[in-house]
Amino acid sequence: MRASSILFCAFLLQALAAAQVLSPEEIGDPQMSALQRKYLGRIEAQSPRQAAAHSFPYHFYFSRTLDLAEKEQPRSDQRSAQFDRYQDQTVLKITGNYFASYSAELMKPEERPGKLTRNVMFPLLQASVKALENTDVPQAFALEISHHVRKKCPGGFIGSASKCLLILPRDSAQRL
Repeated sequence: MRASSILFCAFLLQALAAAQVLSPEEIGDPQMSALQRKYLGRIEAQSPRQAAAHSFPYHFYFSRTLDLAEKEQPRSDQRSAQFDRYQDQTVLKITGNYFASYSAELMKPEERPGKLTRNVMFPLLQASVKALENTDVPQAFALEISHHVRKKCPGGFIGSASKCLLILPRDSAQRL
C-alpha cells in the first residue's frame, strides 16, 4: 500500500511538471518550436518542479491567461513555459498569476514590483536558470506575472489586476 502511494505521488508530480510547459507543436515559430522540443525534458524536469517546491507567500499558478480570478485558475491552462522571441533575442518566457493583493495605500506603486520580484520572480528565475545551465539558450529570461492591487473606495475595497514584466539577460540571471 505504501509503495503504491509513493509511486502515485511520483506520477502526480511528473504530470504536474509536464503540464506547466507548452508542447513544441503549439509554438508557431519553427525555430522556437525546435528549441522547445530540444530542451523540453530539461524544462519539465527542473523549472516547474522547483517552483512547485518553493513556498510562495501567496498562491502562485503558472498560466497562459493572466488576470484570472483564483477560483478560475485551477480549471485554466497552466502551461506557460516556452521559448519565444523578444527584440531579436531568444527568451524563455514564463507567465503566471500570483494571488497577492497589495494595498495601494500602504505600498507605493514603485515598491510593488520589487516585492513581486523577490517573492515570485527570483525563485522562478533560479529554477529556470538551473534547468538550462550549460546550454547556449536562452539569451534572456522573460517573466510576466499578474498580481492584484486593492484600493479603498466608499463602502469597502476594490481590487484590480496589475502585471509586472521582468526581462533579464542570461548573464545577469546566472549571476543572481
